[in-house]
Amino acid sequence: MSAYIELDFSQVQYLDSSALGMLVLMSKKNEQSVQAKLVIRGAQGNALDILEMANMAKLYAFL
Repeated sequence: MSAYIELDFSQVQYLDSSALGMLVLMSKKNEQSVQAKLVIRGAQGNALDILEMANMAKLYAFL
C-alpha cells in the first residue's frame, strides 16, 4: 500500500500566488522524502480554474 497526502479543497474559493507556491514547495519536499501520492479533493469553481491554469495536474491528482 503506497502512502498518499490528501488536501481537502471543498471549501476553498480562491488561490493566490503564495498558495500556488506552497503547493509547489510541498510537492518538491514530498519528492525528496516521503514520495507519497499527492491528491487535491473537492476543488471547484475559481479554485479549480486556478489550479488548472497553473498546471498543477502534473504534481497533484484531482478528485
